[in-house]
Amino acid sequence: MEKITEQNLQAGLPFVEAKHYRKGRRAKVRVLVIHTAETPEHDKAAESIQAYCARRETKVSCHEAVDNNSVVAGVRPYDTAWTTGSINDFSYSYELAGRARQTKAEWADEYSTDMLKLAAKRVAKAAVLWKIPVVKLSPAELKAGRSGICGHVDQTVAYEVKGGHWDPGPNFPWLLFLDLVKAEVAALTGAPVPPIVPTVPVAPVPPAPAPAHDCTKNTVKKGSKGECVKTAQARLIHHGFEPGPVDGVFGPKTQAAVRYFQEVRKLKADGIVGPAETWPALMKG
Repeated sequence: MEKITEQNLQAGLPFVEAKHYRKGRRAKVRVLVIHTAETPEHDKAAESIQAYCARRETKVSCHEAVDNNSVVAGVRPYDTAWTTGSINDFSYSYELAGRARQTKAEWADEYSTDMLKLAAKRVAKAAVLWKIPVVKLSPAELKAGRSGICGHVDQTVAYEVKGGHWDPGPNFPWLLFLDLVKAEVAALTGAPVPPIVPTVPVAPVPPAPAPAHDCTKNTVKKGSKGECVKTAQARLIHHGFEPGPVDGVFGPKTQAAVRYFQEVRKLKADGIVGPAETWPALMKG
């Protein structure tokens, strides 16, 4: 096997240069980050994602975009993509076609299965290049400086990013994906992936601070405003959901995040934060 280097990692991939990124790196890559591009699934999605990054005025970019049949690069491995906020300096990013709200069944359909297999090949190459263990990092492990693979949501939770992202979503098939990556690493290196040596546990990320006053007896819903709405928004972000900015205004984005949180937690999905079910669920953890 030809030695994988930063210069040849993207060899053979179409390249559509992103409009916004930073030349060079300030740190060695130690984290491979999985995103969803929040785009419809189609067989030209990777091309569309990078074309979007090439013309978009908002400062966003990614190293590689992946759909069911192609991978398109937009930022070179030795340059810094603007995609995951505080960990851009030491991360390499993959934008997968699809949405974070996908169900388990949707992640298991033919399109997503083909895409995950293709993404696993790309992640495996990067793991071999930078000697990154094929393990899923928790937010606490990410913040503690561990090396591995994570989602954008893990950065949001680890660094308590207000209005952060929750992709690739709570139904992303991490165990399956890591197994696919391990198989590709074994094929590239000609040897099984070595067993993971247990490390000293990292303390979990502390829970979001308790509100100054108890909101859990109140009901907040679309149109509500105030501190209890801010508390609900902050707790949604803490759990990896995206309600928009923590601004105390219960708008459509907050309502959608509440409804999706309720669906995932098997609660009545009415988009209303009430004292019977949703507040207790939000305040856990």
